[in-house]
Amino acid sequence: MSVDFRELAKKIFHGMEPIVCNLHSRWQDEHEYEDFKEYENAMRVKFEKLTLGVIIPNSVKFIKAQKKPFGFIYTIGNRIVTIEVNSERYKQSSRLS
Repeated sequence: MSVDFRELAKKIFHGMEPIVCNLHSRWQDEHEYEDFKEYENAMRVKFEKLTLGVIIPNSVKFIKAQKKPFGFIYTIGNRIVTIEVNSERYKQSSRLS
C-alpha cells in the first residue's frame, strides 16, 4: 500500500503554513538572539503531529529545517519535498530522490 503523495503533501503544506510563516517572521526579527534549533524543533513537532496518522509512518520523514531559504525539507516515499517561505510567498516543491 502506498501513501497518496498529493493528498498528504497538501495536508502538510496547509497544516504547516501558520507555524512556518510565523516562525519566518519571528526569525527575521530575532535571528541574532535566538538559536535556530528551537525553530527547527517547533517545525519538527508540528510536522510529526500532522503526520501521526499516516498508515506507513516510515514513508514520511522530517529531514531538516533551513534558514535560507527559510523552511524545511521532508520526504514522502521516494520524493523529497521542500517548503519555503519568504516575505512574498509560501511555496512547496518536490522531486524524486
